[in-house]
Amino acid sequence: MTMIASSPSALSLPPLPPLTEPFRGIEPYRFVDQPIFFERREQARRLARMVVVYRGVMLFGDSGVGKSSLINAGLLPEILGEALLPERVRVQPVPGREFVVERVSLNEAGEPPFLPSRFAEDHEFRARIEVSADGLASLIAHAHPGGPGLLILDQFEELVTLFEEAPDTRERLRAGMETQGAIIKTITGLLLDGELPVKCLFVFREDYLAKLSKVFQRVPGLREQAMRLEPLPIGRLPEIIRGPFESDRLPRGYFKREFSPELAGALASALGERNEGANMNLTEVQIVCQTLWREPGGAERFVGAADRSRAIQELLERYTDGRIQALPKELRDPAVAVLSRLVTSAGTRNIVAESELIERLEKEEGVPRNLAERALAALVSETKLVRRQIRHDAPFCDIASEFLVPWIQRQRVSRQAFKAEAAAHAKARERWRNRILIGALVSVLLMLVLFTFAIRQKQLAERSAREAKLQTRLAENSAREAKLSEAAAERALEVERTFKQLLEQQLSAAREAQKELNNSSENATGLLRNLANELKSRLTPEQNQRFEDGIAALGKVSIFAQSSVDATQRVVDTTQALTQDIKESLAKTRPSNVAWAFYGIRDGNGNWSDQNFKRASGAPGGLPAPGDTIIALNEVPVRKDVIRWVPDKGQWINAPSLGGLKQNQKIQVLEVRGPEDADLADVQSGQADVQFIWVTFIWPKK
Repeated sequence: MTMIASSPSALSLPPLPPLTEPFRGIEPYRFVDQPIFFERREQARRLARMVVVYRGVMLFGDSGVGKSSLINAGLLPEILGEALLPERVRVQPVPGREFVVERVSLNEAGEPPFLPSRFAEDHEFRARIEVSADGLASLIAHAHPGGPGLLILDQFEELVTLFEEAPDTRERLRAGMETQGAIIKTITGLLLDGELPVKCLFVFREDYLAKLSKVFQRVPGLREQAMRLEPLPIGRLPEIIRGPFESDRLPRGYFKREFSPELAGALASALGERNEGANMNLTEVQIVCQTLWREPGGAERFVGAADRSRAIQELLERYTDGRIQALPKELRDPAVAVLSRLVTSAGTRNIVAESELIERLEKEEGVPRNLAERALAALVSETKLVRRQIRHDAPFCDIASEFLVPWIQRQRVSRQAFKAEAAAHAKARERWRNRILIGALVSVLLMLVLFTFAIRQKQLAERSAREAKLQTRLAENSAREAKLSEAAAERALEVERTFKQLLEQQLSAAREAQKELNNSSENATGLLRNLANELKSRLTPEQNQRFEDGIAALGKVSIFAQSSVDATQRVVDTTQALTQDIKESLAKTRPSNVAWAFYGIRDGNGNWSDQNFKRASGAPGGLPAPGDTIIALNEVPVRKDVIRWVPDKGQWINAPSLGGLKQNQKIQVLEVRGPEDADLADVQSGQADVQFIWVTFIWPKK
């Protein structure tokens, strides 16, 4: 494509870059679009003449009527030819940076190079320049090669919307009003100071005219220096559709595809049928033409469509889909929710107060307030699908065009179906979630029960282990004490046995000596008696008395011998009593919690029968020893004492029961005893054919 010559100007501007599309859709025309902007050339010339003549001018009209396009592609080229340097300015509620100069780009991308500006050096590439209210006048006063400055205060209704309507707190409103006052003071000062080389053009929506009167009434005659931009009549549709391809600023065949006069007539006829009044909706015309031109083969399909009005609607809806999809993902559904609230169930426009719209979206649709506000702002400023207007001092919203109604209705039905399906899925997920939660709770409870049980079992096991260790220590202590006592008793018994044997030997010798003495005494007494009888007649009485005394003395010797034997017997008896005392003392030295259990029966040949225990180690079948660990082969009764034989009753008497040992329970042997608490050595050395073996051990006290 060839470069396009710029409009005549006192400035040396580069040629305009090639254009890529003949239509702008919903977006306003730019400075570079002046070759295809022709439908309002007459209004642009008239507005330029007003700006040249007057120091201050107002341009207003309905939203979407084309004010920004008229300024960018129509007025700016005309003003440059009048030796004025245009500056596009916006206001903002930022103290110290109240004005924003928006540079005018000389290409389609909105990037450098820009039109020259007295607020920036030629080599500066900043697209936005912030200026304070106090510094604006001094900058305007500077001379510039482009001529005096023309401040185009575009979207000047923001002096109300951003400063009075947007603040959500009393403090912000007060700050906004203070900043607004500074802006009004600066603007009125510029207009009233005839020495400053500056002109002002105020561009705003007509519904804000009353609220902006507090600015305009400060400048005499400003309200009469105004232009109201009217919608274009439907009769100009063919000219608008064919205009980009017949522009005198572009060579023939400039665009790769053109709309033929027949297609332009068909489009004009279909678009005219959609409008109820005499004026066209310029935004709809641009959207339909841009969408149709972008689609390869779209023109042929439209001409061949049986229902061209329906085809127009489909083009508009495809365009709407594209605008919604261009939004950030998190704003798409809230944006559809906003649009759904702006159409009634009967399919008509629904003009809703902005505050009510946000509140309903939050309460009834579940849309977070911040997302609803962001979505609404994007629909107003980015997609241009929603218009914002002031009614009764409050902002109201409605859809930009009637073509959105069918699309919104379908989206509403689809959204409701989706929400119903999502609710059903959510309910199903909730049921599954509840089941999973219940299962998880049951599992957790079961795990807690098992964990508690395991902890309790562990505690019981630890307690049992501690008790077992304690019992083992007690048993070991008792066993050691018993062994010491038993050893002492055994030593005493050994001494007693030795002493007894000696006494018995002495008693036997005494008895033999007494027997011999008695025999000798009897023999001697008999001989003396016989001799006395033979000599009695021959002896004197004194001699017979001496014989009798001798015989009596001999008898006393026998009595003395008997007394010796009796004394020895008494010593033996005393020794036996002492032995019994030692045995009883030995029994008393046993711990009080010693228990008895029947180990088994062993005959004289060493064979076992009815055996209740086995040794934990060593050869099987042998006798246990004190300190050995033995294992119960079955349940074994535990008694307080050994079973004893009572001769008077002719029966065995059982000692009181202490309970029983369980199978495989281990105990440590304290003593190994025979029947009736006899010493095992006595039992083993006896003549009995059957040996009843008992064991003692420490039994826990209860």
